[in-house]
Amino acid sequence: MNIGRINLFLKEGSLTPPKEEGKWVIHPKELDVDKVLGAGRVDEEIKLVVSPKTKVSKKAEEKIKDAGGSISRIEGKSASSQ
Repeated sequence: MNIGRINLFLKEGSLTPPKEEGKWVIHPKELDVDKVLGAGRVDEEIKLVVSPKTKVSKKAEEKIKDAGGSISRIEGKSASSQ
C-alpha cells in the first residue's frame, strides 16, 4: 500500500487509529499490508509500527520522517527496506 493512501484514509476519517505524542499510530500488519511504498503525499504525522516481515520503501520512510513522523520496528528479524 502506498503511504499516500494511508495519509488519505486518515484525512477522510476512514482510518482512525490511536494517537501517541501527537502522531497517528499505524500498524500495517493490522491492515493486512506487508509493504508500505512511497507514492503519494504525506502531511499527517504518522508513527508506523512495522513487524519484522513488513517492508517499508526508503521513499515511504523519507516521506514519513519529512512530515514529522517516525518508523518503529518490532523486535525480531529486521525488516528490509527497498
